[in-house]
This record gives sequence, C-alpha cells and structure tokens, in this order.
Amino acid sequence: MSRGGLALAVSLVVAASPSVAQAAPGPGDGEGETPETLEVDERPSSCGPRAPRVDARGRVDVVATAHLHDDGDEDLFSLYERVDLSITWELGPRVSARLDGRLVHRLRLDPERQGDDLQAAFEPELRRAWLAWRATDALELTVGQQALRWGATTLARPLDALVAHDYRFGPLAPQGALARPVFGLTARLNAGRHGVTLVYQPFFAGHRADLLKGDWVPFDPDRFALPPDLNLVSPRDDGGAGATVAARWAVRLGAVDAGLVWVWQPDRVPWVDASAARATYRRRHVLGAELSALLGPVVARLDAALSTRQTLYLRDGRPLDRPTLHAALELEVRPAVWLEAAVGVDHLAVFEPPPEGELHLLAPQATRLALRSSLLLAFDGAVRLDLRGRWDVSLGDFIGDAGLTWRASRAWALGAGAAVFTGASSGRGVGGLYEGRDYAYLRSSLTF
Repeated sequence: MSRGGLALAVSLVVAASPSVAQAAPGPGDGEGETPETLEVDERPSSCGPRAPRVDARGRVDVVATAHLHDDGDEDLFSLYERVDLSITWELGPRVSARLDGRLVHRLRLDPERQGDDLQAAFEPELRRAWLAWRATDALELTVGQQALRWGATTLARPLDALVAHDYRFGPLAPQGALARPVFGLTARLNAGRHGVTLVYQPFFAGHRADLLKGDWVPFDPDRFALPPDLNLVSPRDDGGAGATVAARWAVRLGAVDAGLVWVWQPDRVPWVDASAARATYRRRHVLGAELSALLGPVVARLDAALSTRQTLYLRDGRPLDRPTLHAALELEVRPAVWLEAAVGVDHLAVFEPPPEGELHLLAPQATRLALRSSLLLAFDGAVRLDLRGRWDVSLGDFIGDAGLTWRASRAWALGAGAAVFTGASSGRGVGGLYEGRDYAYLRSSLTF
C-alpha cells in the first residue's frame, strides 16, 4: 500500500477527540470571512426562485512557520500556500451550481532526510461541486460534493459527522483546511417555522492524517507499531454498505432555533487490526440535538450527540469501540464593536471505559474549555488581536495561539503570532503529544 493511501486510510485517534481540531482555528484564518463562507454550504431560509447571476470569489493564504525548539525530530521551517477559488452560478430562477477548487503547496525543511533536507508537495483538489434545483418554493434538491456541517456550536462540534477532516496541518490549523466536502444527495423541505433535511452519501470518505512522517503524526511511534503491509478494507468490501444516511429536523421559535439529528454511517476513524494487517471502518448511529438562542447581546449554543459505537484507541495502539456521549455549550458575546469573544465547555463521556490512563489522547470523562476572541486595537479596525485556546481539564493539557493581524486594505491582511503546546502528562493529550513543537508564524491573506 502506498504512503499516500496509508495516510488517507489510517487517520487514527486525533479524530477520536472531537473538539481537538476545532478548538482553535489558528494561523491562516486571516480576516475571518473565508473559513465559513468557503467551507460551509450556506443555503437560504427560503427555497424560492432567485434572479440569474454569477458570483466568483477567492482567497490566497501564505503561512510561514518556524519552530521555536530544535529537538532534531521535527521540521525546522515550513511554508504553506493555499489558493481557494469559488464560483456560484444562478442558472435560472430555480437552478444554481457551485464549483470550488483548491491548490495547496507545502514546503518544509526536514533535518533528518538524508541528501535532501527540503521537501515539497503540491496538491490540487476539487472541493465542492454541486447542482441545486428548487423544485418548489418549499423543496430544494442538491447533488454533488457538499460541506454539510450540522450543529450550532463552533468551538467543539459534536454533530459534525457529514464531512471528513484533514489533520495533516496540526490541531491549530484553520478551519478552512479541516473540512473535506463529501459527495451526496440532499433534500431540503421548508414549511414555515419547520424544516427537514435528508442526506444520502453513497461513497465513503475517511479522515486524512500523516502517519509515516511529519510534525503532526497523531500518535507516539514508540508506542504504536503499524504493520507496513496494512490492508485497507472499505466499508462496502467488509460486508456492509459504505453509504451515510442522515436526517435533520429544525424549528424556529422567535429567537430560538432547535433541531434533532440522526446519522447512520461508518465511523470515519478506521479500526486497525495490527495482527491481521487489516483496517476496517465500523458502522454506527449518531443521535443528536442542537439549540441556539439570542439572549440580548449573548448568543447561546448547545449541541449533544450520542454515538452508539465510536472507534477509540488505547495508548499501546489497540483499538476498541464504545458508546459515547458528547455535549458542548458555547456562549458568544459582542459587548462592543471592538470586541468579539466566544467561550465554550464540552464533555465527552465514554461508556464502559478501560482503566484510567489507557485511552490515547482522551480521558474516559473528558472535560475541555475553549476560548476564541478578537480585539480591535485601532478605531478603524485595521489592527486586531486574536486569542484562541483549548484546555483539557481532565488531562491538564493546553494548546493555543495568539496573533496580531493588520488589515492593510479591504482585501489584504498581514499577521504574525505564535502557537504553544503543553501537557501535564507526556503524550496523554494533544498538548503533551506535541509538547516542544511550539512555533511562530507569519501570514499573508488576500481575498478577491
């Protein structure tokens, strides 16, 4: 099996800790508009006809990082360049289409590579590509690659089950680098205050991660021993359907939005049987609820998800599956035009857990606090201070970053900052796993 196939197949256990990657968007978010507008399929509240038009937009991100500690086991410098292009067509009063493309160039200096310290990778990717038909004023059908991110919370996302994730850029990567659209058919029915969404994804897409080399390998190589001849078995080949089926009911009652969610899918984290050199994906049900309410200047959000079988890992690399309950509460406030802040707490409970300390990157009862804030330091909004972080209370684990952004013009922004990782127990949590890999970064973002 090729290295690329292995990295795509076995994304292991960063995904087993659902709020890790979402806790702090980190360097690359720039002005803040693009991660959501480019990554989430925003659908209108009404399915009625719209006037023909063409909307094209894009963004270029360049991020240079330098690690603050040289332990001989990581990349010293890296350069990440990303170009996002998006075109939306309103082809008529009831037909629309969208096409998104991405070009990523990665350059890194690896001191351990013999004969060639400088490594480069170029990745073109077709992301969203869908066609929507508004059959009636109340019914809309969409087919193609879509980024469907259910749930109300944004710091931790318990209900984010309909997209795959890319963990190759670290736990503080921008959200725009995390979500991977998945091909599917979506039907949306709006009836006044109520709405129903049905989703069918016929093809399976797993998470991505670097396993053989890189700064963000999601396990300790001294504890995990992956077989070199690992064979990936898709859900369909393993005797079960590889499709995902999901439904969501939503209702709006004044300033309160509520919804119920059901998902039936293969867990996107593979079950690796090292003794048989085999990796499969185990099917599960996800039942969830979401709630958001406007309370004066505060927006309160609540998500909860019950998974009937979630793939987890022990610290020695053995897999296990257990039912889990993941709940998240988030408060976002804008007390003034110069300050925006969101704080959240999430809790993941593992039913019938193994003995304390045996789960990888996770406690059996994991409680985590998260923060995201933006403070304008100039009256015209040209300078902004961003703080993001996540503290795992159960493991004494912390990851976070701080950065300054200068908006040179409406389209161009420059930024600089630093990210830190620390853990009370080495390797037990994400901060401990990546401890010593703190880095500083410079960023340039151009939107058009």
